[in-house]
Amino acid sequence: MRPLSLAIWASTTWVLLALSGCKDSDLTAACAGKFEKNFADAAESMKPLVTKRAFASVSASISNEEREEREKWQTWADTNLFEIQHLLDGLKMMDTPVGAVAIERRQKLNDELSRTADELVQIHGLVHQGYFHSAISALGRLRQRASRARELACSDSSS
Repeated sequence: MRPLSLAIWASTTWVLLALSGCKDSDLTAACAGKFEKNFADAAESMKPLVTKRAFASVSASISNEEREEREKWQTWADTNLFEIQHLLDGLKMMDTPVGAVAIERRQKLNDELSRTADELVQIHGLVHQGYFHSAISALGRLRQRASRARELACSDSSS
């Protein structure tokens, strides 16, 4: 199985698990580091496309193979965007947190997930245009956001 196919399969599986219902436990699923690993794996899988794109930029048109790669990565971004949006929706439907610390943590988590969604939209556009190098940079930022979101969702709520 190709790395991209594996990344898409993992993302799709993760989304299907997230669709089971929206509870506090849905947010804590990120505690296992799945988002961080997903974004890191995607960046690694995308690296060979940077070199291919350098050669393809000499030509005004793109090959069918490059078009297919772009479409696969757009689908990957769409799938991850859907998952993040599901988590954002779930966060809004959860019980109201008690205490200033919990409210602040919930708002920070909401902000990180919203920025993650924005970055995924950006990645969709970058791969559509064939800017894989920039998409890899955006994936690095996503990995950092996923780490911060994991810390917010998974750390002891009393801190």
